[in-house]
Amino acid sequence: MLSERLNFTFELVEQRDGVYGYKDPSAASWTGLVGLLASGAADVGLFLSRTAAREQVIDFVDAAEVLGARFVALKGSRQAASGALLKHLKPLSYATWVCVIVMSISVAAALFLSHRGMGLLHSLGLTVSILLQHDQVKN
Repeated sequence: MLSERLNFTFELVEQRDGVYGYKDPSAASWTGLVGLLASGAADVGLFLSRTAAREQVIDFVDAAEVLGARFVALKGSRQAASGALLKHLKPLSYATWVCVIVMSISVAAALFLSHRGMGLLHSLGLTVSILLQHDQVKN
């Protein structure tokens, strides 16, 4: 585990009042997770929407995105022949990958049928980009 390798401890805490946080006008303080972060009771918060008001009391980190990965091996090499380049697919079963592919094709077909101006290839590209959480595919 990462905490063991880097020698740190952590505690996962679910927000007691179940809200991400809003400014309470009567108390002039923040509720929820924003309140915990602002007061120093928590160090990191996840899944918070960035608003101008929240930026006044807590810091946000911009998301980092890996733009793409390329897998390269010499033709006929042991790595290419052994399938070593596809190890990143191993955590999910064959059936799961089939379901993901069928779902992607189904969503692409639904997009194609519901948006008259969108070509089938474009709708499939859009579906894959959404699945991979990349920016929208350009025409």
